[in-house]
Amino acid sequence: MKHWKPHNVIFAALVCFLAFNLFLQPSAEAKGLTNAQADKLCIPGTVSITVSLDGDDIYNIPKVAWIENETVSLAMKNAKCADATFTYDTDTSCPFGDLVTTIGGNFPGKGKFWQLSINGTPSMNGIDTAILEECDEITWTNEVIPPHKGDKKISAHVPESIEGQNMESTSGFCICAGPDGFVCVLKENNCNDGYLPLCTNTKPPLCGCKCIKH
Repeated sequence: MKHWKPHNVIFAALVCFLAFNLFLQPSAEAKGLTNAQADKLCIPGTVSITVSLDGDDIYNIPKVAWIENETVSLAMKNAKCADATFTYDTDTSCPFGDLVTTIGGNFPGKGKFWQLSINGTPSMNGIDTAILEECDEITWTNEVIPPHKGDKKISAHVPESIEGQNMESTSGFCICAGPDGFVCVLKENNCNDGYLPLCTNTKPPLCGCKCIKH
């Protein structure tokens, strides 16, 4: 039987120690970091929805079911399964589809609208046409209506008198979508209780609002 000399044993132990620290331990740490990052970023087969009103998060839903070719509209419906308190309302704006008007019962506020962003980038598509990828982060924030390149021309064609019943009491609003996906005009509309504001026309330059009985 071969006997190891003391200095050989020490040398072998040193080699093992160096190998562990140089190769095995960093690899384990890297794997640990990767798992932690993966857990933080996404759960497979899901997307997330965050809603912020005036800078405060009112919804943060990290585990919304996702399937291939899922739209934001479907994700919003699926969010109700992940959080029973999640609610939202829409108005149909032909030919642009549904526009989100309230989230959690909250209107965006005077002179504001609900801005949809995906992975931090404002979406140029509505909830019916915006397609999601696995792990996408959907964010809704109430933002000030942005200036539009056609604002002056459009404003000149918006009727001063809003069609509908006598306006007073509860505050309301109406959003009309332009052909490029941007909001083209917001018309302040104070509707009586039991009435909701809707767009009278969604084809610029004729954008306006009216109160209809709910």
